[in-house]
Amino acid sequence: MRNRVKTHEGHHFVPATVPGPKPGDFPAGSPQSRAAARAIVAAYADEERKGEEAKLANLTEFQRAFAEWGDSPGMRAQFIGIANMMEAKAAIYGTPLPSLEEIRHVNAVLREINRLADGKGSFLSASDPEEWNRLKAIAEENVRTQEMKSTG
Repeated sequence: MRNRVKTHEGHHFVPATVPGPKPGDFPAGSPQSRAAARAIVAAYADEERKGEEAKLANLTEFQRAFAEWGDSPGMRAQFIGIANMMEAKAAIYGTPLPSLEEIRHVNAVLREINRLADGKGSFLSASDPEEWNRLKAIAEENVRTQEMKSTG
């Protein structure tokens, strides 16, 4: 599976020639055909996971904290880019960076807002600021309560 064509950063395609049994080697819809398809998908996912782990291994703690915000490789790459930009600006202008605890706290609050808003939290910040602020206050309280329980 290492012969994949790389078109853009992070976008890969499974090659036409995959080692091992292929779904077409068996009757259509048979258990063997489905098992071969699952094996191809599992191998692809495993390779993607290993590639993602390799990318994350060389990050600073600050970049890792930002990477936790992303739910997908593409999102993690964007957040790592933001962290890089913040680190560069901090070095140039001598401004302090937020602590790892602050970054993780904000991430937890945003996830809680998203949970409270049934996955639509990011849309509320622009479309309904009053509802966003209401949910943010609730989320802050929920996260602080969880943090107190985990440290106490």
